[in-house]
Order: sequence, then C-alpha cells, then structure tokens
Amino acid sequence: MGTACCRQRWTCPFPHPLLAHIDAVADLIARRDLSDVILVGHSYAGMVITGVADRLKRRLARLVYFDAAVPEDGDDLASAVPGLTAVEIEERRDFFRRLSPDGVWLLPPALASVGVTRPETMAAVTPRLVPHPLTTWLEPVNLPNGGADGVQKTYVLATDPPTEIMGYPRHAAVARRGGEWALREIHTGHAMMLAAPERTAELLLEAARMK
Repeated sequence: MGTACCRQRWTCPFPHPLLAHIDAVADLIARRDLSDVILVGHSYAGMVITGVADRLKRRLARLVYFDAAVPEDGDDLASAVPGLTAVEIEERRDFFRRLSPDGVWLLPPALASVGVTRPETMAAVTPRLVPHPLTTWLEPVNLPNGGADGVQKTYVLATDPPTEIMGYPRHAAVARRGGEWALREIHTGHAMMLAAPERTAELLLEAARMK
C-alpha cells in the first residue's frame, strides 16, 4: 500500500501518506457502497485497516491482520507495540530512520529475511520491489472512534521466524486472549503470501467463513 506515493528521490506528493492510504481505502468502500467487508492488512497495512475501521465499522464484517500492526489512538508504527516504554519507542523510531539511506525512502528488505527462499518466487518478485515512504512508519494514526474495537478480528502470526523486530508476536499474545479476536499461526516468514500462498489463502477463506 505504501507504493501509493511517488517514487521520486526527495519528494512525496502526500504530506501525510498514512492518512492518504486510509482515505483511499475508505473512499473506495464508501463510493461503491460496500458492506459486509472483510478488510485485510499485512505488516504496516495493519495501521491502514485500523484507520478505516475507525471510520466505517458498520460496513465491516471482519478485520484480518496478517503479521501486522494493531495501533491504538495516536500510535505510529514505532509505538504500536504492546508493552513498550517511552524510551523503547524512541529507540524504534531512530532505528526506522536509520533504515532509510536518504531519510525519505525505506528500501525493500532482503526477500530471504521475510521468508521468501524459492528461486522462482524470488525471480518473479524482485523486479517488482519498490521503496516505501519512511513517513508512513512515523506518522501517528488518529482513532477517535476506538479503531478496531467493536469489529471481529483475526490475527495471523508468522512463526518461522517470528517478526520480533516489529513486535508482531506481542499483538498475537493479545489476540490469544480471545474476545473479539481469533488467533491463527502460519509456519513461515513475514511475507507469508509469497512464502506460503496456499496456506495463506486457506487462512483468509477461514476468516471469511467466521464473519
């Protein structure tokens, strides 16, 4: 979703790209008068679907978080991890900034680091990789209506390896408590839709049946 911004080196046409991503998805649902929607977010896109849920709860049947952030009001991607101290949050923001060579764009991760190891998949995906705007990871999300609260949710945790660096196992621990949450696990790396597409599709279809 981050590729909605332009790919120029120094500028991005949206001053608030996270908000732009939320606007784009919410506007699509509203324009097409969709209801009973199952909204899926992977990784950073957990910020986006939570922002959409804050606006359009009545149109949603379920949210599905694939190894994704689950923010609360005012969180950015650095702070959207349960149990972090203020110092740890600032350290994460600094870490994110160091990942951007020019202070604007985040380079795509090495595919092997997110669980993609099949040569044919790597060959197909590599030419399509593009930078992601750093600002989306540092922009807070406003959730005046409780974000994802009140919507049924599924959290799918990647376990091989778990994405500890982004805090996603901590979100899974919250989902494990139940309530509005169902927790599932997938034995692959973070890019589950590339590393294990069949199993990922099965989990998505299961979530659809649970609505």
